[in-house]
Amino acid sequence: FDNIKNKIADGEVDNHISDGDCDNTPTSTGSEETIVVDIDLNDEILSEHSPLVEAKIADVCRVGKLDWGNYIRSAFKHQDVGVRWILGLIDQSKQEDKIKGALLADDMGLGKTFMALSAIEHHYQDLNKIAETQKPTLIVAPLTLLENWKDEVFKTFKKSPFRDIVILQSDGELRRFKNGGVEIRSNSNEDGEYEPRYSLNIGKEQPDRLDMPGRLIITTYQTLRDYQFSLCLIDWGLVVFDEAQNIKNPNALQTRAAKGLKAEFKLVATGTPVENSLADFWCLMDTACPEYLGGYQSFRSKYILPVLQAAGDEVEEVRFRVGRELRIQVGAIMLRRVKEDNLDGLPSKHIFVGVEDEEWQYLRELGKTMSGYQLKVYDGAIESLAESDSSHALGTLQRLRSISLHPRLADGGKLGIPHSEQELQSIFNESEKLKSLIELLNLIKKRQEKCIIFSVNKRLQAFLSLALGKKYKLGPLSVINGDAKAVSKKSSTPTRKTMIADFEAKEGFNIIIMSPVAAGVGLTVVGANNVVHFERHWNPAKEAQATDRVYRIGQKKDVNIYIPVLLHPNMESFDVNLHRLLSKKTLLKDAVITPEEVIPMPGGIGATFDFSNEQPIKTKEIHKLSWQQFEALTVEVMSKELNASSAWLTNSGADKGADGVIDNGKQLVLIQAKHTKGRYDGYEAIKEIVFAKSVYEEVIGRSDSKLMFITNATVLSKRTRETAKQCNVEILNGHAFAELVEKHEITFKQLITRLDKKRIKV
Repeated sequence: FDNIKNKIADGEVDNHISDGDCDNTPTSTGSEETIVVDIDLNDEILSEHSPLVEAKIADVCRVGKLDWGNYIRSAFKHQDVGVRWILGLIDQSKQEDKIKGALLADDMGLGKTFMALSAIEHHYQDLNKIAETQKPTLIVAPLTLLENWKDEVFKTFKKSPFRDIVILQSDGELRRFKNGGVEIRSNSNEDGEYEPRYSLNIGKEQPDRLDMPGRLIITTYQTLRDYQFSLCLIDWGLVVFDEAQNIKNPNALQTRAAKGLKAEFKLVATGTPVENSLADFWCLMDTACPEYLGGYQSFRSKYILPVLQAAGDEVEEVRFRVGRELRIQVGAIMLRRVKEDNLDGLPSKHIFVGVEDEEWQYLRELGKTMSGYQLKVYDGAIESLAESDSSHALGTLQRLRSISLHPRLADGGKLGIPHSEQELQSIFNESEKLKSLIELLNLIKKRQEKCIIFSVNKRLQAFLSLALGKKYKLGPLSVINGDAKAVSKKSSTPTRKTMIADFEAKEGFNIIIMSPVAAGVGLTVVGANNVVHFERHWNPAKEAQATDRVYRIGQKKDVNIYIPVLLHPNMESFDVNLHRLLSKKTLLKDAVITPEEVIPMPGGIGATFDFSNEQPIKTKEIHKLSWQQFEALTVEVMSKELNASSAWLTNSGADKGADGVIDNGKQLVLIQAKHTKGRYDGYEAIKEIVFAKSVYEEVIGRSDSKLMFITNATVLSKRTRETAKQCNVEILNGHAFAELVEKHEITFKQLITRLDKKRIKV
């Protein structure tokens, strides 16, 4: 990262602060040789550098010597660069109206809190030099992080740069500054117009006002929403939105309140700038820099629709191109870096799973095959679904999820805590997955290390707390979930912070139970280096956030991530199905483009649709197919239409321009299939199938091929039709193909069978 290195070097940076990457998020200079990873991947591993974006960031980073004299701890090199980046954009905001803030999208665990506080302190230094008043600073964060922000001030600075610190929350000091109830709009105006009622003491005329110069105010998104009229009247200096995915919905009241705040500069901080859709990213950017990416409709047309409307097998290429354009457009306003590239000496992270997997390390002990009562209950749930008059897939999924944890949890059941160890062991033995967990914990205990067990089910959390505490003589284990207090007025009431402190303070082996949702933001538990995802979250981003509670700055030991998997003796189990979906990179990418979370089906891929009654595919269902299923459908339909003796799908990913090959005894038929929406420019598809002709004829030894382009798009461009005519390619558009689908009555079962058959390779 030579550009930033040289610039900072010119400023005589302190010896303990060296050069570092200022952004590893890839983009492109426009060269075909540049490798680009698009912004919407929400990727944890961005290995390619982006010279153009790096140059833009280097241009805004403040140069010269920074005064770190008031700091208890030294900044890491990437944190120094992050502070310079924020300060540089603050400087630029005073000269350019369109720069009003920035998006700090660094990976979880790189110290975004430290960078934000350091930038604020250095900004206050600048104001002191010119004798300018320090405006109040606002931090908006989830409830669980309020105390953490306050503690970080005293951990970071020898002397607090703030006049004082106020936690504006019901369990904090909210009552001190209130002068009424919750704010509402009332028609108290003489003209009958609606006016807001302000409920906080603000303004110079108030004796104990909230908006004192130099004050640091820390509040929640809910408090911001409830008191937005008062808070939006305050002239803030800097505003920081921590875990800013809380304001990703542009229609939410707290998002509107965030955008309505008056501030010299807004820093939007989140490790997951895209959780579900690129709309999330637009909303965060629009909060930081209003109109920087234009209005949402124009943003959607430019960056979202091209991906949604792309043919199934072209999605990756389109996403690649659109992501490159978006990243370049955002430029220096966003900083995104990952731990692996910026933390020297970060210990290794090992991921073990109980099923053979190309990406992760297989550990046989983590894979147990269900038997006995657990198997009987599981099979009963599957059979009831197959015999049901109507589909109860979602209900069955929840039942299978519970049974996989422990059969007694199915249908709202509970796990009681028996008095004797023998009875307790009997309950453990009823669940092969629990038996696997016990074996794993025994190994961790031998190493005298600490462990976090993640589970979503509250009944299971309560059972594990008492049962494991009893078994290992640890007493009831702490449970951090949605019920755990973040802030408490009573010192006797345990909070998340105190529970973690007690857990880490114990020497040697210890266990803590957490919900992946509750632990997904802000918590740091580097005292543990073992993580067990006993019950996995549907959303892979939530699971990654939970894992990063231990894999971050301050971790000294190698981190082990364990994923127990319950197996079925005769079919793909719920656990195996869910793991496959969560670990597939293509679905992880799609998960941030579409709002759906990853949801497995009881019988695996074959159960994507209910084909138990052999109902044929309806034309209205064609758009629901995946692009792979659509390709299979074209082969099945044309095989019947042409009375083919043989038919094949081509090799996935290396098809040389054809998706299907049909031999009807008289000639070969080569098919190029595109599953898309509405309108489509099939010019490139025509080129692909024309190119395929010579390749397949040479391999198969035939010279009589017929070329076909089949799509569910109902409207094709003029040049597509003209090119097809010139190249002698027959086109079946959405209307024509739908008629053949109705005629030949292909079932979903036939599609799945076709997808599983051997493919032709060239």
